[in-house]
Amino acid sequence: MRFTGHERIARRFTAGLLLLMSCLFGMTSLVIADDRNVKTPAVDLKKLTLNELATRLESSQEPGWLNERERQASRDALLLELIRRGDRFSEQVIVKCLNDRERRRLAEIEKIKNSSKDDDEERFDINQLDKLARNLEFVTAICRIRKQPDPLAVYVHGSADIKASLRKPPVLKVSLKNVDIDNRPLWITYGGDNRSGRHDRWRIHVWNNDGILLPEVDRFSMIGGGIFVEGPLPYNKNWEAQLNFASYVKIRNPGKYKVQVLYHDNARIADESVQGLDQLIVFKSEPFEMTVHTDPRIEIRLTRAEMDEALLLVKSLNAEDPLRIIYGAYDQSARRFIRADTPQGKLLALNLKAAPALLQALSDEKLTFRKRAWLITILSTIIAEPDLDPLQIEVDGDFQTPSTLLPDYEIQERITSSATSASGSSFTILPAGEHKSGTPDIVRQQALGRAWMKFGTDNLDIQIKN
Repeated sequence: MRFTGHERIARRFTAGLLLLMSCLFGMTSLVIADDRNVKTPAVDLKKLTLNELATRLESSQEPGWLNERERQASRDALLLELIRRGDRFSEQVIVKCLNDRERRRLAEIEKIKNSSKDDDEERFDINQLDKLARNLEFVTAICRIRKQPDPLAVYVHGSADIKASLRKPPVLKVSLKNVDIDNRPLWITYGGDNRSGRHDRWRIHVWNNDGILLPEVDRFSMIGGGIFVEGPLPYNKNWEAQLNFASYVKIRNPGKYKVQVLYHDNARIADESVQGLDQLIVFKSEPFEMTVHTDPRIEIRLTRAEMDEALLLVKSLNAEDPLRIIYGAYDQSARRFIRADTPQGKLLALNLKAAPALLQALSDEKLTFRKRAWLITILSTIIAEPDLDPLQIEVDGDFQTPSTLLPDYEIQERITSSATSASGSSFTILPAGEHKSGTPDIVRQQALGRAWMKFGTDNLDIQIKN
């Protein structure tokens, strides 16, 4: 079919616009799921005949784009039902569907190449066929029916030597490896899950000595997704990433734990309920043991003169000054946000040497709500302890939520978390801005002050020299 110059320009513009929209939503190639807006009614897959399962599988949707109800008939759910049946007829259904998809893909590519489309249009249309090349879940289902190992292995490198403490959780180096017994390339998603500051298609399960699964950490950022590509992972090749342990699970007590890393190629399982994982084809590492140690006490050495100076700065701090919060080093940028010639700026410049005076001041139950807020937020800057950070305790990334532990405050831009993979790194940035408070909760704020004092008693080694 031939097009006029205007038609060709219009088609190229449309293709470019769709590609731009896909990039804005975190994609380098446009991936269109089959009928994603179709509302699939709940159905008991166990009651379906083999032919009914085969028909549904041909037009099934990937679970990552579906709600909980729709997932009951997603591609993963259908394949899991066929795995449960586990006979050769179920295997034949999967093999036929996989082969039919590949024949359709090759036929469509040949049709596109024989058309009169220019290179840009041709490349765009071929990219849309990537969905037909996705074979990972199908190949996995075939392997599981045959009682063979999963074709995609999850490895945690150096798991026997991981060092972890309560305040210094590890960063796990993980990889996906194609170990398919038939040496087939596996079509996977590279990247695209790290914009929230953690890899959302990964998950870490941790069990304590009593066999209790620890709760997952909620994502800090409401932003998700990222830039990704889809393509084959050849046999015996790896794809690597790094998982910040604290972004998935918070361990609050020392001891021995059992750890397992999970992966799904389409769904954001870091945000899933444990029950939701049962409807997905999830890949798992071998469990390993990790010992979490108590951290050594933080040494703070200061002179009596330095202590007196810090106490004087605390006393002279004007609680009516607009509350400003920084995170990280009190560097040149921070000094523009909180001036170095103010009491709060001088306390921040003292760094750990200001902590004893701040903790001593918190023992005064008669402190005003604003003064206590200043002391707690300065401590949170000096000693990064997430469990005692009023913003992480209460707001937890949703800054539309008014704080009841703080008065109105302004925050400096900061990086809250990061995620790294073979394709690069992503950081979640907490934007600068002013935030309104809710109704002050003085009792809870006093309790937070006491929690800081207990932290000081348990974790700080303070020595004041005359």
